[in-house]
Amino acid sequence: MFESEISALTKKEDDFNRWRQKNGWVTEKKGTVIRRSEFAPDWLNGDFILRGRAYFAVADMILPLRTFFLKKPIKIGNTNFYLEVKGYGAWGREMSFQEHVSGDVFYGMYLEKALQEFERIKLARNLGILTPLPVAVVEITRDDYIKKGMSGFERRLEAEIHFSLRNKMDVVEEMIGEIDELEPKIIARRLMSFIERNYKENIVEGVRFVVAKLGNPPPKWGGGIGDAANVLLSGKPVGYLIRAARCPIRVGDPSDKNIDTPQFREVAKTTGRAFRILLENRIVHHCPGTGNWTIARELTDFADTFHIDKEERELENHINELKKDGRIKKADLESFVGYLIGPKHTGLLCPYFLEGLFGEPIGLDEATRRLLKIF
Repeated sequence: MFESEISALTKKEDDFNRWRQKNGWVTEKKGTVIRRSEFAPDWLNGDFILRGRAYFAVADMILPLRTFFLKKPIKIGNTNFYLEVKGYGAWGREMSFQEHVSGDVFYGMYLEKALQEFERIKLARNLGILTPLPVAVVEITRDDYIKKGMSGFERRLEAEIHFSLRNKMDVVEEMIGEIDELEPKIIARRLMSFIERNYKENIVEGVRFVVAKLGNPPPKWGGGIGDAANVLLSGKPVGYLIRAARCPIRVGDPSDKNIDTPQFREVAKTTGRAFRILLENRIVHHCPGTGNWTIARELTDFADTFHIDKEERELENHINELKKDGRIKKADLESFVGYLIGPKHTGLLCPYFLEGLFGEPIGLDEATRRLLKIF
């Protein structure tokens, strides 16, 4: 049904990769399938290595993404679905040792987060909500995570040498020897060589040593590498989620003036209804906007959810962070709900999203009041 749109998108990305002189292939990572659904193809089982070219819902995105899809569809019933992979690294390639501000792995996923999203998608589908299908959760082996994450750690070192570690060059010299010129790329590579040479039997301890030695600079500098290996040093397993979407292409940015079309108005109504059903079942989707709606009317990215009763503290922290960032004026439920269902997330499609919430045209203030009663 969406083959023409996907064909146009993948062609654009192939052209873009040729221009960038990239092949678009993912970096293979060894893993084990630890959860799979009835929708998983037979080949997605046991010890598993994902291979292929990565394609993205936004073809010309500048910043790296952690979710991509595979070009060749799979057949489930009589319908074509496209496998989406979330948490396989930046652009499907390098991993990171640090956490994102969301509390998950930067461009990756903690295994527990991948499993949680898998189960929340299943719950949503049982409630009659149109979502991508849950397919599988794969745990990345610890050795491969370390191996693939070292390049991400090196990039982080290079960036911080540019901005926040210039007053730490005396400490760096203690580890790598005299520095002739302040060339961040070269210094970062020498630090990595220091780790590989002195900690070949335990790379994790080498990373721990470098992070501890360099530490965080004085507050006036900002940045620092104190958090550059939090995921690695925690020892928590990492993995990725595979789901199947009827169409991986998203409606787009809520600030885009071109999203107000008859087709997308219907998508907004469907996702508005989905948001309310989730809320009635004690799940709040805290990023229910156009970037998480597929053009096939699927609400996606259930990592962006809280169980109101079981994750009360996490929800409270999230609301406080929104206030701190200036996204809401007050750290209370009314401001939070109005922000969730308002134009910040839904743009020009806000009236239709609100209509989907209650089955009739309704204003933002009244919709907020009614949803607060559900909370």
